Amino acid sequence: MGALEKNRAAWPVLVSVAAAQETISYKQLALEVNRRCGTHIIPRQVGQQALDRIERWCIAQGIPDLTAVVVAEAPHMQGIPGADFFVKNGLDPDASVGVRRHRWSQIRNQVWRHPYSAEPPDGLG
Repeated sequence: MGALEKNRAAWPVLVSVAAAQETISYKQLALEVNRRCGTHIIPRQVGQQALDRIERWCIAQGIPDLTAVVVAEAPHMQGIPGADFFVKNGLDPDASVGVRRHRWSQIRNQVWRHPYSAEPPDGLG
């Protein structure tokens, strides 16, 4: 199963999480994508294998990056996305945790309010 199918499997999970105004960990998302796709991706591979196309599509469409609802569980990350999220959204991945948390929460709040379709967009490929 390729990245497109994994991104398409992740999309409705992320939309559901966003609609509930919640977040999901990379680990939880990996488990859900694995369940839906019969794959064995690990949490640190989720971004590359199941989020990259979603992130690029949202940014290209000028809508809030739906992947903002996926956060790290590691204590040093304090419940925010990994560095790749900040880079792709034009933010400084080396800023203090407080600055990253603030910028991420702004995007996350936009995601929570955006009316995403439950169906993955055709343009993910």
